[in-house]
Amino acid sequence: RKAMVVFDEELFLQRTAPPLAREFFVLGAFFAEFRLYDCPAFRYSLRSMDRATARTIADALTWARIFSVIPITVCALYELRWWVFGLYIAAGISDNLDGRFARMGDPPRSDVDLDNLADTFIAAMTLVWIWMLIPGFWEKYWLPYIPSLFGIQLWLWLTRYRYPALGTPHFQVGRYMMALFFFLLPVLIAFGDVEWFVHAVLIGAVIGKLRMVWYYVTTDRTALDKQAATK
Repeated sequence: RKAMVVFDEELFLQRTAPPLAREFFVLGAFFAEFRLYDCPAFRYSLRSMDRATARTIADALTWARIFSVIPITVCALYELRWWVFGLYIAAGISDNLDGRFARMGDPPRSDVDLDNLADTFIAAMTLVWIWMLIPGFWEKYWLPYIPSLFGIQLWLWLTRYRYPALGTPHFQVGRYMMALFFFLLPVLIAFGDVEWFVHAVLIGAVIGKLRMVWYYVTTDRTALDKQAATK
């Protein structure tokens, strides 16, 4: 009689994988199971929602992400690491959700790219929270990443101010690099200083910014200004 063999992936990892790989698998499985917003019922409710309501929900989620900085900072101040972990994950999920609602909703009510400002603000505060919670982190990693990131971001702000018609396009590589960056703090809290991952995240953050720089440098700004003037 043939025995039925059932492959138990979790048991296999427990016996063969190193501890760090097992932890990454568990964290990935958590996020995969938590994607409740990908269920058919949720997608149907989005399709049936009117555009004005979708825009209102998207803006509310973005503002919630901005104001989440206050409780996260308080928890970081008192070194409540796992509270920071949970609130930070919730803010990251809201970032995904507000994009989904925004794509279903009306255009923004103003020319201000609120979602991009929220992402930049949370990214800057992430660096502050890492400084508060992970002693010695920035002494080890700040060169060359932090000067590069702040220098590129300053140039982008000045360019947008001088040429408002350029706008703030959302490139796919930028979305991926931002998503990777938002894993940095949770990984540091859960697993400690994983050097290869930290370098990968910070290099990815610089690449995402450089993609925007390339767009601004290669775009015909005069044509954009004329197009904006005719609207």
